[in-house]
Amino acid sequence: MKTVKATSFFKKVSPAQAEKSPALATKVGQKRADISWSFEAPEVADLASLKPEHVEYFLAKAIEDFGRTLVAQNGADWDFIPKSDQLTLAAAFDFYNQESSRKRTLTKQSALAFGQLYARFAPELIQVTPAAAAMLGTTVCPAYTTYSTDEKIRPTALARLEQFAAAVLDLEEDSPIMTELADHVEVLMALIKAFEVKEVAEISADAL
Repeated sequence: MKTVKATSFFKKVSPAQAEKSPALATKVGQKRADISWSFEAPEVADLASLKPEHVEYFLAKAIEDFGRTLVAQNGADWDFIPKSDQLTLAAAFDFYNQESSRKRTLTKQSALAFGQLYARFAPELIQVTPAAAAMLGTTVCPAYTTYSTDEKIRPTALARLEQFAAAVLDLEEDSPIMTELADHVEVLMALIKAFEVKEVAEISADAL
């Protein structure tokens, strides 16, 4: 098994949400603190030990989710219905890998493009100084491969990026700042992932 880490970000509770979920009525205008969580994901070596019914259920669910993705992707085509021969694990694997390759979220160029926006908006959104915003946005972000392993920089950079992400999620979708940042949110999330603590397997010298 391998440990997979994830982060969940939350927006402030809106009156509309409270109306749909009365349990949130006392939390309107409040925001739950962002959380980090993890789970154990099976690797190839673990497959033989998995229960067949579990594998069957989640493989079917993965294909169903792939079908729903295709429907959403073709939302403008009201005649589109995914065909069974399109909905295979191999097709889903190829589709999501092509998506990842095509979007290739985090590059030096995309990090710099986001970083320039961070430098502009961070002073307003998370109350850091313009100089600090510029340093993280235009120096640290584009060189994320270097600074994400520098323990003098990494924790603070991660904290600032997480603060910025939380602030962005609180923005109205049609706000001027969100309009400019919308195409860069995936890069922001990828940078957060890059600056998270990396787990390095301990290897005994005897194993070499």
